[in-house]
Amino acid sequence: MTDKQHLADFPKKITDRVKTPCYLISEAVIRRNCELLDSVQKRTGAKILLALKAFAMPAVFPIIKKYLHGVCASGPIEAQLGREEFGREVHTYSPAFTDEQFERTLQFSDHIIFNSVS
Repeated sequence: MTDKQHLADFPKKITDRVKTPCYLISEAVIRRNCELLDSVQKRTGAKILLALKAFAMPAVFPIIKKYLHGVCASGPIEAQLGREEFGREVHTYSPAFTDEQFERTLQFSDHIIFNSVS
């Protein structure tokens, strides 16, 4: 993204009005990025998932879920967030689960990825 594009997404008249620290989220940028990811999916047949560990903002899930196939969770809490708020496929990976975590993860996940068979 060029500096000009960045300024268009966050005009000074807006950035001057907010107190920091804060997050400014551009729905236009989210949509543009999702369209790019969707074009990759269509060209390759791959399914792209939103990594909740990196970006878990339910306020923009309605935009993102129009493009991506689901979410990748790192445990039962993120799996529940993905199921309840994103409402599409939930893939969960954790290097280890307690019995209780695993039971809860099963309730909310479509796919569970294991570090090893044991």
